[in-house]
Amino acid sequence: MLCRTGTNLARVIWLLISLLVVVDNCLGFREQRDIQLSAGGEDKLETPGYPDKSPDPGTSILWSITSPPGTVITVDCDDVRISETEGCKKGYLIVSYSGGKSSLHCGAVNELRITSSDNHMTVLFELIWAAGMASCKVKASGEPSVDPNLQDSISGNIKKIFVRPSLPTPAMDLRPVPVDEKRIWEFVSEPGYKVGIECPNLWFSKVSAIRQCEIGNLTIDLGSEKKVFCEREGGDKIVTFVSESNKLIVTLETTRAAVGFVVCRVMATKGPHYQPWRNEVWLDEDSSEYGDIQKAGLKSTTCNCGWANKPKGRILNGVDAAPNEYPWMASLWLPGDLHFCGGSIVTEYHVITAAHCTERFPTKDVRVVVGVNHLRTVEGRQILQAKKIINHGYVKGYATNKDISIIMVDEKIIFNQKVGPVCLPAYEPINLYGSYLTIMGWGLMTPEEAEWRQKDILKKAKMRAISMSVCNMAHNNRYDTKPETQICAWSEKSDVCYGDSGGPVVWLDPETNRYTLVGIPTACDGCKLESPSVHTALHYYYPWVLDIIKSTSHPEARVCTKID
Repeated sequence: MLCRTGTNLARVIWLLISLLVVVDNCLGFREQRDIQLSAGGEDKLETPGYPDKSPDPGTSILWSITSPPGTVITVDCDDVRISETEGCKKGYLIVSYSGGKSSLHCGAVNELRITSSDNHMTVLFELIWAAGMASCKVKASGEPSVDPNLQDSISGNIKKIFVRPSLPTPAMDLRPVPVDEKRIWEFVSEPGYKVGIECPNLWFSKVSAIRQCEIGNLTIDLGSEKKVFCEREGGDKIVTFVSESNKLIVTLETTRAAVGFVVCRVMATKGPHYQPWRNEVWLDEDSSEYGDIQKAGLKSTTCNCGWANKPKGRILNGVDAAPNEYPWMASLWLPGDLHFCGGSIVTEYHVITAAHCTERFPTKDVRVVVGVNHLRTVEGRQILQAKKIINHGYVKGYATNKDISIIMVDEKIIFNQKVGPVCLPAYEPINLYGSYLTIMGWGLMTPEEAEWRQKDILKKAKMRAISMSVCNMAHNNRYDTKPETQICAWSEKSDVCYGDSGGPVVWLDPETNRYTLVGIPTACDGCKLESPSVHTALHYYYPWVLDIIKSTSHPEARVCTKID
């Protein structure tokens, strides 16, 4: 599941194909509009062209509204007109806030009024295959809570900045550093948090070996100690520290002779690591009964799905999967029996994968292989020709938006104990963030692993779901990530890599004791194990999956979901 090496020609070709289908993955499409309200302030939310015309199908606008701490936000929509469909599957407006979420609204709505429980709210307007428009007002009310210790302020050459948990803080970007100045930044976070600082670029040009630090220096006061930098300290090595308390002070002093760059960013964290996701405590799980077909949960599913064929002994810490442990696992092959991506069985005729896997190859060249743990095993193997491939509006170069594809095979997949569908989420799983996820695939491994592990055996590993707001900071805020369309996962030991794209990211639903497909690998950091990976969120595309299956030549096929 991590970077793997190979020497023969087939492996080289396989590697090139795997690299081909994962390059240039990035996010896009949904437009986000940030609105900052003052206490008592209000603003308008209107769709493009309102009130004369509807935006084009595929339009997705997320208004992110914030107001001062202590206030609440009220949205009042006096005109919402969206083509009415069953369950608002083809277009809707939804309001979300901490601790609550409205239902999907479509049709004609002229009296929609919702008040948040705190100072954050989002309004999502989405046209999938529908026409519509909306006009709303948002207003902040209540008295803002003023804590002088938690407010941004400037006093002389001292700039005080409040670092909010899970929210990005503007970076210190001094390229070049100002000369003949003294500047002080005082970063403060909420009680119970610490302040982490990361400086990917921190250096001063060497002028005098004797008086170097007198010419220009940067001091980071962690509370328990001070770190002073006056030469080339960054560059290849990123400077990272965490404060002792919820305060961190940075001081820059330069003379007229100073030459240098200072680029640093800060983040609120609760542990010894700058990155919050690295501070999560990992616990060994007894997963011997997870998905056991003999161990039913409190709730059942619409059809048999998501069971696991557990081995007699437990397998921990990301190793080979047991034979046919995950019956829904599929391998996508190109001519020459070359594996290039993974997939998940969802009906007897349909397999879900990533669009960036399938968009590059003609349908006739794609085959789906199920019923195997070792790619070269013949016993129990079913090889099916792809008959039709449907991508969800995917555009090359925007892999993490609408990066989902459904493959319809030409023959019926024969279900048995070793081959069967994974469960699908009809809505966003509750309390997914912080939960353990299981990833699996035949992708690349590290060179060290490749020395002792067989390359053609299915690998599995654990990751943990983290919030998308934190995930976006992990990628320097260059991704337009949204909780509704993606999920994010992290492990310091394991991640998806080339060849794992399109495969399953599953979550054990404790209510059913069955595995549910919650994600499809779509973007990682090139197998470096430095940043969380991004996955297409299945619950968001569930209505689209149903519509596509109904539109194929096997509309009778049914996916399996939890019965509430």
